[in-house]
Amino acid sequence: MQVRLGWEAKVTTNGFTGVVTGQNFVSSGKSSYCLMPPAVENKFMPVEWVETEYVAQGSDVKRGEMVDVKFKFNLGDSVVNRVNKFKGKITAQYIFLSGGIRYEVDPGVDEDGNIRKVGYFTEAELQLSK
Repeated sequence: MQVRLGWEAKVTTNGFTGVVTGQNFVSSGKSSYCLMPPAVENKFMPVEWVETEYVAQGSDVKRGEMVDVKFKFNLGDSVVNRVNKFKGKITAQYIFLSGGIRYEVDPGVDEDGNIRKVGYFTEAELQLSK
C-alpha cells in the first residue's frame, strides 16, 4: 500500500490546505488523511482529518514522496497489549510522516453492554492474541 505522506493537499469541500502528515485505514473501508496547515507566527495550528475522497493533491509536491507501507497487523486482527494486557480487535491503522505506525484497538462492549473506549498503540506494544 502506498501513502502520499508529505504532499501538499487541499480539501475540496472547504478549501482547507495543508501537508499530509498521516493517513488512516479503517475496517469500514474508508480512509482519511491528516492535514497539517502551515504554522502561523509559531502558534500551534490544529490538524484536520479528512476522508480521502475530499482531498485533492496540491500544485506544489516538492516535499512529497510515495511511501510504501507494510503493516505488521491487519484490520480485524485480535491483539493484546504486551504491557497492560488491553485486548481487542484492530479497527484502524495509522501511518505518520515521521514513519510511526499506530493501531486503533476496539475492546468491544463490557458485560453490561456498554461501549468501552478504544486504545491506540504502536506495533511494538501489540501482539496477536490467542
